[in-house]
Amino acid sequence: MYMNGKSGLKRLLLASFAMGPLLSGCYLTTQSASFLSMQFSAKSTARLLKDPALPEGTRKFLELVNGIKAFGREELGLASGKNYTTYVFLDRSWVALVVQAAPELSLDPWFWNYPVVGKLPYRGFYREADARREAERLKEKKLDVIIRGVDAFSTLGFFKDPLYSFMEEYSEYELARLILHEETHATLFLKKHADFNEELAVFVGDTGALAYMQWKYGDAAEAEERERIAFQAADKETFRRDILELASRLRPLYGDESLSRDEKLLRKNEIISLFQTEFRDSYAIKYRTENYRDFSDMRINNAYISLYLLYGERQDSFSAVYEGYDGDLAGFIADIVREAKKANRRRDSPWTALEYIAAPSDIIPEAE
Repeated sequence: MYMNGKSGLKRLLLASFAMGPLLSGCYLTTQSASFLSMQFSAKSTARLLKDPALPEGTRKFLELVNGIKAFGREELGLASGKNYTTYVFLDRSWVALVVQAAPELSLDPWFWNYPVVGKLPYRGFYREADARREAERLKEKKLDVIIRGVDAFSTLGFFKDPLYSFMEEYSEYELARLILHEETHATLFLKKHADFNEELAVFVGDTGALAYMQWKYGDAAEAEERERIAFQAADKETFRRDILELASRLRPLYGDESLSRDEKLLRKNEIISLFQTEFRDSYAIKYRTENYRDFSDMRINNAYISLYLLYGERQDSFSAVYEGYDGDLAGFIADIVREAKKANRRRDSPWTALEYIAAPSDIIPEAE
């Protein structure tokens, strides 16, 4: 991030204290140095593109990002601003490690409190040792815990969200999903509604990436590439539904008051183990890619399941309403953003926005 003089540094430091997902309280002390270091090391993509010595692969990547940003801004109405106009080199495949947790006998996520953005179901770290310490602290509270790498996050306008060098390895479709997802957060972020924020971003990222590929290539794209994208999208949806099925098997167990805690924990492990066996045995029939095959061998817990519920439990709600837009994703986004903001001002659930745009005559509009 390029800023001049003391005023720029002051603005940067003040903004760092407001950063919710990665910086808050004494936690700021151990994480802010890495975050600010990345911001200061970021290079302007416009300047890089003018450099004749820029590697051709990086040049094509930056030009591709500019095209995706333009699509999101001009065709979908997303607020991109100056996001993804800087570039950071990293010698790893993730920006930060995120810790997430859930009770041993519940699929409800564990929340951390942050200034400005309120409660969020994750905490990010730039150093692996810090993430593992947080994970151990939570395990001592009898929580299920996972640590995962994230390749991007939105700073909600406090900073220019940068591109990272490892993103050059992504396919055009995967890059479009990521950028349109994060720019949905820049367009709408509602405090205390992490589930709505993430589910909307997932829907726009997934649907928008498919729309982008069609917009750019139409039927001119190679059949093999169209097939690969279709298989990826179909497998992602199949896996989402598989996780929902696993959750539906666990929830009755967790709510059964006739069983002791130890009995529930034993039965929980049996249910997960049986589900993973079924998953492995049916994989070749249900899936067309190898993207999810490792699931049957992973150590699955409630934190893992709640992560997928956070990002995908109510995707059907978005899909059902979007069907009425006849492919007009920009119109859908504009309506959902407008009505979600209205609901938030009424201190109502943003999910009512979907109900309103699906059947506006049945709901009294907000008074002007």
